[in-house]
Amino acid sequence: MLYHSVHGDARSGASGVRPVLTPTRVDFGVWALILIAGACALTRDHTVELAAKNIKRASRALFPTAPMRAVKVLLAQCIVGALALSALGLEGPSTLRDYFDRAAGASEVVAYFWAAALSVGVAALGSTAHAAYRALR
Repeated sequence: MLYHSVHGDARSGASGVRPVLTPTRVDFGVWALILIAGACALTRDHTVELAAKNIKRASRALFPTAPMRAVKVLLAQCIVGALALSALGLEGPSTLRDYFDRAAGASEVVAYFWAAALSVGVAALGSTAHAAYRALR
């Protein structure tokens, strides 16, 4: 495992040196959460088909002359939202991470919770985009 230290070299064993995990281990967990959310969004089952039917019906009620217009707008908004939440989840909460690292040394925990919370949003927006895509077909 890779380490870096706050003061000096972590491998030297000097007193007062606290090894800190490098972002590589945390990034693996964050990437895993985002990838799982993407896989959940791409899963096809009866709820996605039901949502697609409801989206298509609502779009026809909203724009009777151009029924697929609302579906295309919904699809674009959900894709942009899912990508934005993915980017935010991968970036991490820098100010929260710094605060918790100073307070309790728990910056890795904050990164996991941040990614987990945003991955729920990625999965929700992604599955809605998937249903909107199915409504276009």
